[in-house]
Amino acid sequence: EYLLPAVDHLVTIASSEKRVDLVVCMRGPGSFTGLRIGMASAKGLAAGSGCPLVAVPTLDVLADGYEFFDGTVVPVIDARKQRVYAALFRGGKRASEDLDIAPRDLLDRPSGDAPVLLTGPGASLLAEIVPSGLRFRFDPKASSSRAASLLKLGEKLFNNEGALPPDGGPVYLRE
Repeated sequence: EYLLPAVDHLVTIASSEKRVDLVVCMRGPGSFTGLRIGMASAKGLAAGSGCPLVAVPTLDVLADGYEFFDGTVVPVIDARKQRVYAALFRGGKRASEDLDIAPRDLLDRPSGDAPVLLTGPGASLLAEIVPSGLRFRFDPKASSSRAASLLKLGEKLFNNEGALPPDGGPVYLRE
């Protein structure tokens, strides 16, 4: 009930013309309902404004900005049912596919002794089970807005691959 009024408000304050050139949303993984509502709203906005739509992988957005971290970046989202969605990134590049994994198993995924940065809105779920020591670090901005990263990656995706096909939709890792 808040999404479309918020979008209208943002467009109003950004431009008196209310012109939209590109609609960008996250494609998942994430909350089933959130992904469906977000994607349906984005598709409606794109169709109504006659502009293209791109959908950026959620974990890529959460890992953006940490390209120079000397180790593994692990964005984490709460997947409920004692599981998390996550992926591993090294040097700004994906080092794993999207994972639907138990938190303890996730901590075994980064190999070697390099530092691991846990980020994203679900990073705090690992706080009680992270081994002591300096290897695992928590991003103090883990739950902050990633709108700038979403827009940057969306524009890059559009320039490299074009718009989301009409039959494109959210990414679900679980049935």
